[in-house]
Amino acid sequence: MRFAWGQLAAAFALAASTEARAGILAYFKDYQPGAEYTSSRSASSLEYDATVPANAAGRLPNGCDIPVGSKTPQTMHCKATIAEPSTIGWGLFAQKAFKRQGWAFFEPGIAFSLVTLDGKYDQQKERKEQQLAQQPGIDLSAPNAPLDTAALRMYGLNTKGYLQFGLTPRYVPDLLLSLGLGAQAAVGEITVQGKKERFGAFLPLAYYELELVWARFGAGALSTYVSVDGDTGKKKLYDKPIKGMKHFALSQSSQTVGLIKFVCPWP
Repeated sequence: MRFAWGQLAAAFALAASTEARAGILAYFKDYQPGAEYTSSRSASSLEYDATVPANAAGRLPNGCDIPVGSKTPQTMHCKATIAEPSTIGWGLFAQKAFKRQGWAFFEPGIAFSLVTLDGKYDQQKERKEQQLAQQPGIDLSAPNAPLDTAALRMYGLNTKGYLQFGLTPRYVPDLLLSLGLGAQAAVGEITVQGKKERFGAFLPLAYYELELVWARFGAGALSTYVSVDGDTGKKKLYDKPIKGMKHFALSQSSQTVGLIKFVCPWP
């Protein structure tokens, strides 16, 4: 009897898995290949706490502040941006074929994107650039922040569920907005003041994209877009203080401008 029940359970499991595979294949069979020319930039925000410098004289380092209502006024919260230069170039992608619904459009979807970041932070280099650029709101006479240098190398996969909606009247460009939530799974290595640490992270993220579709031809299209996604959580790093700095936390964001996005009308 147990053998019979086992066979029955296996049959149900096989049927369910077969239906699941069929559903997945049916969802992705409508995807169209394409090519795009984009400008993209990834950056990470490294946050930490440190003691207010003794020579501050009422001024805090750029990028540091004392949180409102803090019970430790001698402790400041600082942020540094670890970024890599913007990249411009061609890439390949696949997306679900567009099916017009009338003058308005609404459809849920799933998106995946790979994230890489190989960036550095150098306080002295940043101060020189700020001085040359004369950025507003930057006090060039402020004391140095505790963090001198940092480097980050990270690889991740973003998985996003989203809702896409917009205006799609005939004979004029379509305007589409996508809003979504998801998660980022990443691994990497960070170096702060020469001290290295490897890490793995699984963080929630938020995502939006605004796309202007200039023309459609069958299942193909020509458009431009801007897309932004970023972590809504933070990865804690370093259990022990580093030269008076503690409570390190890392979050990542990326921005992509699709200058040319071409969706193939075949297969």
